[in-house]
Amino acid sequence: MDRQGIKEIWAADPVRRRLSGLVAQCSQPVYLVGGGLRDILLNRPTADWDLALPNPVQFGEALAQQVPSTLVMLHEELSTVRLVVKSAPGERSQVLDFCALRGPDIAADLCQRDFTINALAWRVGDETEQIIDPCGGLDDLSKGIVRAVSREVLADDPLRLLRAFRLAAELDFAIARQTVDWISQYAAGLNDCAGERIGSEFMRLLAAPDTTRWLRQMDEVGLLEQIIPQIGPARGVDQGGYHHLDVWEHTLLTVELLEQIMERPGERFLQTEPLILEYLAEADHCSGLKLGALLHDLGKPDVRAIDEEGRTWFRGHEQRGVEIARQVTGRLRLRRAVRQMLTTIIRHHLRPLHLTREAIRKVDGGQPLAHGLSLSAIRRLMRDSAPHSVGLLLLAAADLLACHGPATDADRQAHALGLLDDMLARYAQWQADQQQEPLLTGQDLIDELDLQPGPQFGTILEAVEDARGDGQITTRDQALALARKLASSALQQE
Repeated sequence: MDRQGIKEIWAADPVRRRLSGLVAQCSQPVYLVGGGLRDILLNRPTADWDLALPNPVQFGEALAQQVPSTLVMLHEELSTVRLVVKSAPGERSQVLDFCALRGPDIAADLCQRDFTINALAWRVGDETEQIIDPCGGLDDLSKGIVRAVSREVLADDPLRLLRAFRLAAELDFAIARQTVDWISQYAAGLNDCAGERIGSEFMRLLAAPDTTRWLRQMDEVGLLEQIIPQIGPARGVDQGGYHHLDVWEHTLLTVELLEQIMERPGERFLQTEPLILEYLAEADHCSGLKLGALLHDLGKPDVRAIDEEGRTWFRGHEQRGVEIARQVTGRLRLRRAVRQMLTTIIRHHLRPLHLTREAIRKVDGGQPLAHGLSLSAIRRLMRDSAPHSVGLLLLAAADLLACHGPATDADRQAHALGLLDDMLARYAQWQADQQQEPLLTGQDLIDELDLQPGPQFGTILEAVEDARGDGQITTRDQALALARKLASSALQQE
């Protein structure tokens, strides 16, 4: 971009203009560095600004007195303070980090940073708008390359091994071959980092589009297994029957297909695309779903069994998968909402496909679809997986598409995919129908059927509404007839 744009973007905010005024009044130089400057040069929006200067604490305190904000000491040894500027409700706060120079001058400081595209600086207030670039970062920016400043910066902070992939995913850059080699050499050191730091970087990577290719490359250099050690036992585990890949390769393919569905949901969920887009717009749902796909089958190696006929079974792998998910999310210190999301979709990930398989069997046997896949069964699934029923169906679709073994029937697979869409559509319609008056009330059961109030009222009324949702009944008379039949049947069982 035009270098003039740096000063224009910087001066567009009153807080940053106030900062520039303080710079003009003091003798110490203040440099804009790191991701904020990089994003300006890439025409990317940013609300986080890194500034390097000789005396950050004194400068941060002076600015905090002039703007409504909160000042926090981040690191005493490196003299780093953070200024969080108060924002309007619903807006993201602006964050300014002030850090002491890591060397005698700015060039020495930049040479100790992580990647060349972050090792750039602009002196605030410099009218020439010259970019200080001792490591060739401008050239790497123009070529779209993430390159470590040196081997030593990766060894000094192993989190940078993961950050290289996160940056590449977010910016759609390539990672320099030499940097990949260094990452491979130091991969085992990632676990020296605090779990929450790893978790934060990993979830940001998963939030980016088309992350499967980066997960595969991370796997190749041994980094992914440092984050999720349970990957190791899944390699080479044959699944037989419906699968053409081992557990781990099937897992990666599931993530890839999930990303494709999330990118273009209307191709697989023709009736319910708006519901899916609404779900995916929520914070953490995209990254959480991808992590769920990565973990959903990792319980299989622990429960694998082969019966007398040579068939492979993984009974109980979903519960073992929940245990693994708790281990992984606990170690990475992920937010409670994310942990709950993962345990929900992993625990129930087989149920949508069991429902579709049973429905197809019944339809093949001549039963109507409303009997083969009843609204009550759909409601139970949606209730048990709430508020992540949409995410569960997306994972089920990707899981199904990732199966191409000798037992897989392409026509039945396509039918099952259509039923997943139909399940969500019918449930959404049922929810909308709840705004209508019910066909029967408890008073109707008393007045028309001479029943005494009790627990059976709820069961009968729910069954009537399920039959209405399935299209089996439409009128009050039909509802009364069904209620009478259900009450009689209950009486005979007593």
